[in-house]
Amino acid sequence: MAAGTHLSNSWPFAVEFDNAYLAIQEDGSAQLAAGVPDMGQGIATTLSQVAASSLGIEVDQVHIVFGDTQSTPYDIGSHASRTLYSAGTAVDAAGKDARGKLFAFLAEQLKTPEESLGMENGRITVNGEETMTLKEAAHLLHRNNRQIVGLGQTVPFNAPPWHAHFAEVEVDTRTGQVTVLRVVAAHDVGRAINPDIVEGQIQGSVLQGIGYALSEQILYDSRGKQAQDSFHKYYLPTIMEVPQIETILVETNEPSGPFGAKGVGECGLVPTAAAIASAVEDAIGIRFHEIPMTEERVLEALRQSNNPQ
Repeated sequence: MAAGTHLSNSWPFAVEFDNAYLAIQEDGSAQLAAGVPDMGQGIATTLSQVAASSLGIEVDQVHIVFGDTQSTPYDIGSHASRTLYSAGTAVDAAGKDARGKLFAFLAEQLKTPEESLGMENGRITVNGEETMTLKEAAHLLHRNNRQIVGLGQTVPFNAPPWHAHFAEVEVDTRTGQVTVLRVVAAHDVGRAINPDIVEGQIQGSVLQGIGYALSEQILYDSRGKQAQDSFHKYYLPTIMEVPQIETILVETNEPSGPFGAKGVGECGLVPTAAAIASAVEDAIGIRFHEIPMTEERVLEALRQSNNPQ
C-alpha cells in the first residue's frame, strides 16, 4: 500500500484566481459563463450542479458556456486538480450573488424583508409559503427593465486531498512481467459533488499510475534522439491492462471548497506506483527505487539477487 496527498490548485506556488458570471434569463433559466475548459473531467455537469444549488434551481435549468475566452470571464485554466474546487468556488459565489440581487428586488416588489424570502427548485417562498416561480419573477424583472447578473470572483485557498492505495500484483519470474490484478483506491475528496465523475477520475488516474509504474518511459540514443517517438513505442496501458479497480470515496467537509469539495483529478496518480512497487517487493523480495519496473529491470534485479557479487 501507499499513501499520499496532492493539491487543489497551484496557489501559492503560482497565480490562481477565478471568475464566473451567472445571469437569470427572462424564462427563469440561468446562463453560466466560466473560462475553464472541459478536458473530460465533466465540469459542464459539476459546475452546473454548483450553480443550480447556489441559486436554488433545478440543474437542467442551467445552461453553461465554458472554455471560450471570447464569451466568458478569464480563468487560469484546468490544471492542478483545481477545476471544480477553484472555479466551482467562483461559480458558487456568482450563484449566491445572483440570488441576493433577486431577493433584494423581490423584497422591494413584495414589500417584505429579504430574510423572509427563500427559493428551492425554482420556487420562491415568503415565510415558507410559495409565492411565485423563478420564471414569474424573471418576467417581473423583465417588465421592470431589469436582469440579474451574479458575479463570482475568488482567489481560492488550497485544500489538500488525501489518499491511500492498495495493490495486488503477480510477477512472472521467468519473463519479469508484472501484472496488476487489483487496486483499491481510498480518497478523501471532501464532498463528492458528482460521485460517478469522481470515481471515473480516480479510475483514470489509477490507470495512468499503472503506466507510470510499469511501462511509460522516455529514452534517448547516443545522439540524443528520443526513442519513444510514437504511442506504439511509448507503451501506454490499454484496456487489456486494466485491473479490478475499487474506489472508496471518503467524504468530509472542506469549508474552503464549493459545498465542501476538494480536488480529485490527478490524485489517483499519486500513490499508485508506490503501492505497486510495494506489492512487487512483497512478491519477490526486491525493492525498486526506479520506475518503470519493466520486464528487463525486473529480470536483471532477479538475476542480481540470485547471484550477488
